[in-house]
Amino acid sequence: MKSRVNNLSLEKTDCDLCGSGNYKNLYSVPDLRFKNFKHEYSVVQCINCGHRYLSPRPSKDSMHLIYHDNYYKNRNEVDLKQKNRFILQADYLPKIANGKILDIGCAGGGFLKFLKNKGWKCYGVDFIKTKYKEKGINIKYGYLPERSFPKLFFNVITAWGVMEHVHEPSVYFEIINKILDNKGLFIFLIPNGDSLWSRWAFKEDIPRHIHFFRPKIIKEYARQYGFKVHKIYYTNKLYSRPASGKGLFKRRFLRSLDIPWVKIINNSFDLSMLKKIQYYFMKIFDALLIHPKLEELFHLCGNMVVILKKDIK
Repeated sequence: MKSRVNNLSLEKTDCDLCGSGNYKNLYSVPDLRFKNFKHEYSVVQCINCGHRYLSPRPSKDSMHLIYHDNYYKNRNEVDLKQKNRFILQADYLPKIANGKILDIGCAGGGFLKFLKNKGWKCYGVDFIKTKYKEKGINIKYGYLPERSFPKLFFNVITAWGVMEHVHEPSVYFEIINKILDNKGLFIFLIPNGDSLWSRWAFKEDIPRHIHFFRPKIIKEYARQYGFKVHKIYYTNKLYSRPASGKGLFKRRFLRSLDIPWVKIINNSFDLSMLKKIQYYFMKIFDALLIHPKLEELFHLCGNMVVILKKDIK
């Protein structure tokens, strides 16, 4: 992983939503998930529209360098955790006899195989070829804009944890509107950019996440690209490990002391007696004040499932 990241190409970018190049820096973090501290990546917020994104970000040609070999491990239907997630995801779909569905970011097609067994006509697209692929599932590899589908073809299009990874969400919204039928739904899971997990606990999967959507920003994307927001669900239930902000008090306290990320993640920092006492109270605050169910209740949990309808005028 380290040798691959040495070849990473970074690029500055303007706001995908409004095109403005004016932004303010919010915070910077390295790749905390895979503990690579070579680069720190800056999360910025557009001054014009408020959209948050990564800049500089990995270029599209070098994105494959930041996906660990095990990134798609155990994402087939045989894995019990994945099958439970497929059941929960399917609950968001409408009941359509012989419906045609496209799953963007389908990996090896595990969710599509699950749906095929329930009568759906299944199609998939993913920009990474995985080591496994379900048999009998029609999957095109590459980015969605590079793959063609008929206009008004699909009843439902899904994207589970995808839109935050793509360089130009605007292009995806435009294409999805064209290939979705006039009564179709676009159903997608994204991190909640207003959540404790995302905004305050530094837990976004940076640099693989390059856009940080908030409800008001999703509504603006929908308006610009011919959709209406039908429903937004705030949920921590789709994954076995909830996207909770637990730990934010500890992390933010340590960062306020200018302790490097490598020491925070490896728990190798030294504190004075006074700071140790303060750190102890931060741990108490994390335990008492932050809970996944409360985060869901107050729309502060890390994930949202968004359902968009085409806006037919």
